[in-house]
Amino acid sequence: MLRFLRQIRQRLFTEKKFTKYLLYAIGEILLVVVGILIALQVNNWNEQRVLDNKLRHYYESIHDELHYQIEGTEYNLKILDTIKIKLVRSLELLALKNKDSLYKLENSIGALGTSYTLRPKFSVMNEFINQNFISKVENDSLKTKLVAFERWYNDLKALDDYVFIQYSETIEPYYNKKINYASAALAYHRAGLIPGGPKTNYSLFLEDMELWNILTFKLETTNHQITGINKFIESMKILSTELENELGVKNGSLTIDN
Repeated sequence: MLRFLRQIRQRLFTEKKFTKYLLYAIGEILLVVVGILIALQVNNWNEQRVLDNKLRHYYESIHDELHYQIEGTEYNLKILDTIKIKLVRSLELLALKNKDSLYKLENSIGALGTSYTLRPKFSVMNEFINQNFISKVENDSLKTKLVAFERWYNDLKALDDYVFIQYSETIEPYYNKKINYASAALAYHRAGLIPGGPKTNYSLFLEDMELWNILTFKLETTNHQITGINKFIESMKILSTELENELGVKNGSLTIDN
């Protein structure tokens, strides 16, 4: 083909048909330009196809990850609800100011000696975010849900960090001085602990401002955790539904398992 075009160009030049030669040269340039543009477009189509396939793979994997994490997070929420109930019970016993009832704290004050954090693992989602794939999502609704998820996820991690600091800097030092942890720990924390040791003198807590405030701050933190986790679960469910819609739209029918 190129040889044929060169022959035409050479013949026009030899016959001194300069006008036709010029027009032909311009046409040849345009042909080359059009060829380049077509090649670029084909390359763009291929790149977009590769990106679409990669995004679809991530959407399916993230959906599975969300499904697994929703179940685990709802279970963890039940544990936090139990901790909250016991914290409230401890404060109610202290509020009675009845010295003879303070021994009942042994059944509830173990909730104070916890640093229960969620620490959810989202390896696929983190990979998706770290590679800045959110910016490549064309569906504005899905992009909004992904951004909302990332915000709640980061907020929850920050709250987990605070829970750990509160426990290590305030609660554990108090326990070390005032409470026999082995006898007061919640049932699922007692495995492997050795019973016995000095007995906790619960009657000393009647006017213990420090204990009252530690319990109150712990209750406040637990309330924040419960609220944050509920919002996070809601965000995960909304995002999961949005992903299902996106996969259904792109493939005509939803092919992933719920």
